[in-house]
Amino acid sequence: MDYFQNALYTYDRYHLKTWIKQALSNRSKQERQRVYEAADAHDPSAMLAAIAEAEKAETDVEKQAEIAGLREFILENQEAFRDYRERLKEKGVDTSGMRPMGSAESNMNLMSKRLKKNGYSWSRSGLGAMVNAMIHLFEGTLVDVLRPFATDRVSEEETPKGMPSMAHFLKQKTQESIGARSGRLPALEGRDQTKPFALALRGLTGLSEL
Repeated sequence: MDYFQNALYTYDRYHLKTWIKQALSNRSKQERQRVYEAADAHDPSAMLAAIAEAEKAETDVEKQAEIAGLREFILENQEAFRDYRERLKEKGVDTSGMRPMGSAESNMNLMSKRLKKNGYSWSRSGLGAMVNAMIHLFEGTLVDVLRPFATDRVSEEETPKGMPSMAHFLKQKTQESIGARSGRLPALEGRDQTKPFALALRGLTGLSEL
């Protein structure tokens, strides 16, 4: 927090709803639903009101204390439960293209799969290129940066008709082409060579008659 002094911090609704479910486990489904809906609406006041009613109706002393702890935490951190876009608007930031904040933690498996599994792990250079692209996008300078990489050069006097492909900006040429490489497909030679996928590969390579 000391490093990002001007950052806005928001509480992940996945953890919030987990806490609500645990604290209000003795209460009715309707009572929990009221709190969930207030959380989804980014309305800390409505959350506090619904939790206070559940706390008052709770007869178990330990559960009542647990609900009170949840209520006090929300009361002390109300800004973190508001819609971050509204908070940015109050600072004069245009949020017209920003999406609402979802439950990030519950989607970590999807993020992990995209970034780590299936052979899509990001290199440091690739991540750095993406960060640079996002910085220019947010600063409104992306078109100017991409212009030199566009296939169809645009003169300084002309207004670009469309944004050049992001691939031109993210991909840098590291070496000259060395032509075709020689290689082999084990599937065409081993015991799997009669299987359908191997026959399809043979057809694609022009070896179907061999």
